Amino acid sequence: MEITINTKENYIKSFDINCSPVEWLVINKSLKRLSQDKETHPNDRAKAMSMLATEPQFYEWDCI
Repeated sequence: MEITINTKENYIKSFDINCSPVEWLVINKSLKRLSQDKETHPNDRAKAMSMLATEPQFYEWDCI
């Protein structure tokens, strides 16, 4: 997994995460559990559900 932290003037603006399919499955499963956990703060559950609703974007790349 590679994580790039994008900053501007010492403030974090965003993260770029590059992970394998297996790593993504672990992240996705964790988000699902977080979104269903009744002991989790409602704001955190809502954010997890929002993240799960994000549609992936597919790009073809040439392996040759």
